[in-house]
Amino acid sequence: MLRRGTHDTQYPSYSSGSRRDWRVAPGNRRRRRGGLGLLGRRAAVAGALLLFVSATVFFYARLGGDAGDGASPPSAPLPAEEGSRRPTEAFCRRPRPPVVCAHGGDSTNHPPNTMEAFRAALAGGAGCAEVDVAASKDGVLFVLHARELSSLLSRHESGGNAWDLAGRPAEVGLFHAAEIDSLQFASGERVARASDVVAALSADGRVSTIILDVKTRADSEGNENVVEMVARTKRLVDGAGCGRKCVVWGKSDGVIEGLHRTGRPGELLGLTVMPGGEGEGLGDPSRLDATSSPAYVATHYESAASVVRWRERTSSSKRVFGWTANTDAITRTLLDAAVDGLVTNFPVKVRSQVEREQNLCQDT
Repeated sequence: MLRRGTHDTQYPSYSSGSRRDWRVAPGNRRRRRGGLGLLGRRAAVAGALLLFVSATVFFYARLGGDAGDGASPPSAPLPAEEGSRRPTEAFCRRPRPPVVCAHGGDSTNHPPNTMEAFRAALAGGAGCAEVDVAASKDGVLFVLHARELSSLLSRHESGGNAWDLAGRPAEVGLFHAAEIDSLQFASGERVARASDVVAALSADGRVSTIILDVKTRADSEGNENVVEMVARTKRLVDGAGCGRKCVVWGKSDGVIEGLHRTGRPGELLGLTVMPGGEGEGLGDPSRLDATSSPAYVATHYESAASVVRWRERTSSSKRVFGWTANTDAITRTLLDAAVDGLVTNFPVKVRSQVEREQNLCQDT
């Protein structure tokens, strides 16, 4: 398993406290200036300048030349890991760069899965958006993940609104639509309804692909609400008029099979592959051909390389999208595997990293 190390930059993430309250990776926090007086600060600046000049003279002396002998000045050295890194041949052979898909919009300045986050993603150039879709207790589809619901409930318990929401786990299906509508993030954003988000994305000419990640829930006996989610997802897609813009995937093979039976073509469907065979055979990519033969495979980053190898071995044309590219190391893992798309909460950051990798390909 990939573990975040000293070079695995955690992208800036939204904190539910306020717009200015960010979680910063250890070692990256700003330190306050000490109590140097004016003379002390001037002495420090003078010392720094002297050190810079001395180092420059020494550096060019070691090169055996200076700026006047026709030699080009050296470029700024990269960190050891970046300077020695080269993309994989599989990535460099790609005819076009992978798609960067905004997971819940852009979470740099807004909570994920809010209208504000989706607007920010489009303003930043995203042409693909992944939308989490889950049904409330009374069957209304919301763009909401359990993570955001947990954060909202924690805020509610510290003084939110009139609803009695205590004592229930953070599962969307345990709350009525009116209860979810009443919740609000600390920065003012509210939970979005799926119909509003999908309609807005469908009508926006900047968006080429809308991926609906359909979430199911199990009852007390372990039975998933597959039939309900098939019917509600079909109504959502038909009502929004997103046509071929909308791709549907999820961790329930039953939902994808059900949508296929309703007439949704396999080229607009996808299944999920997880490492370690979690869920209903989710670790076996070969099952994909035995179901609706969907055109998309959504894979956890740890299983991305094995899914791509399976595709090559079987000469499959399936498009492989990996999630969630929210750190430098995970993004590199997905790029090295040569996936067709990266799902991320920080699309601008990831597009920049993709461009850097492409430039490295040209340099080799």
